[in-house]
Amino acid sequence: INITPQNALEVLERLPLIDKKTIREEGRTLYSDRITDLWDNWANTGGSTGEPLRFPSHHTKLQFEGIHEMMLYQKMGISIMDIIVSIDGQRINEDKLSKHIYYNSMDSVMYGKAHFSTLYMSDENLKYYVEELNRMRPKILRGYPSGILDLCRFINENHIELSFQLKGLYLTSENFDDEDEKYIEQTLHCPVYGQYGQTEMCIFAIKEPHTTAYECSPLYGITEVIKDGKHVNIGEEGEIFVTSFCQRGLPFIRYATGDLAVYGGTKEDGTVILSSLKGRAKDYIINSEGKKIYLVGFIFGGHLEAFNYIRSWQLEQNEIGKVNLRIVKNKGYSIETEKKLKEIFLKEKIDITFTYVEKIKKTNSGKQLFLIQ
Repeated sequence: INITPQNALEVLERLPLIDKKTIREEGRTLYSDRITDLWDNWANTGGSTGEPLRFPSHHTKLQFEGIHEMMLYQKMGISIMDIIVSIDGQRINEDKLSKHIYYNSMDSVMYGKAHFSTLYMSDENLKYYVEELNRMRPKILRGYPSGILDLCRFINENHIELSFQLKGLYLTSENFDDEDEKYIEQTLHCPVYGQYGQTEMCIFAIKEPHTTAYECSPLYGITEVIKDGKHVNIGEEGEIFVTSFCQRGLPFIRYATGDLAVYGGTKEDGTVILSSLKGRAKDYIINSEGKKIYLVGFIFGGHLEAFNYIRSWQLEQNEIGKVNLRIVKNKGYSIETEKKLKEIFLKEKIDITFTYVEKIKKTNSGKQLFLIQ
């Protein structure tokens, strides 16, 4: 096919839709010819649909990611000496925890000077988070809505004075609503943006403050909203499918995200508008002390090694503090994998049992729930 700027999208629409299952079954036939058995740059994602995926990555993706992160920071008015801080699901080693240090130093241009972890946030520990933030005096904050909301509640409930003024922050990886945005804005006195993306690095979308619409960058990839195999009309809901411009190890082409959105049209420059995101529920489990443990920060944010040995999984909680983990094993799954998973849940005061199955049951609409509660 002779592909030109004029017919490129038409050619793309003739290609089949793919998902994680396709990539697993087709395996190496979908990889770039440059990927060999010695390829050392791999990525994995837990996936909020409960289907882990491991795939070959490529360093060029970071250039695309960095450009888009800076685009968002520039909207906030960043300058060269400004400190960026993240709040995400990183795990902290025992030595740091014993000293009440709840962050890892990164000093990344894209993701910030420090990564504070949502996994250790509590009424007892949050004072140490605030002390460090006051010491660092960040200008940009990014991270999980649940963690930032916990921080804001602690600040308000304890009438804490902050020694820094943010230029802006953006929320990512979890869903949030207008009330969440308003509460954070009133607490931290800065504009609140939203960002939607994936470990697969196929889409980078930004939500401006006080709106529900996300704008998908046409430089990062192509975004489609599809239902029953066809692109939906403006105002209709469908599943987000993406084609990446930056993943060279495994080209993701017309790839199913598992997320739903309302299509808001496409600008002349190719920017796709998602009027609202529908598929990113605030899933959480409840530990034995009645505390909500948000799954994005607890499980997906950690990019656990166990993902490499799980084909599919599902959590079911019918009692406070108890969870059954339903697992379809992948090659390499062992007693050691089970042991590591058990340790992670027990650390959060959750008793876990394992049920090994051949297949995870789908809903009547053909979807697979990651959490049944």
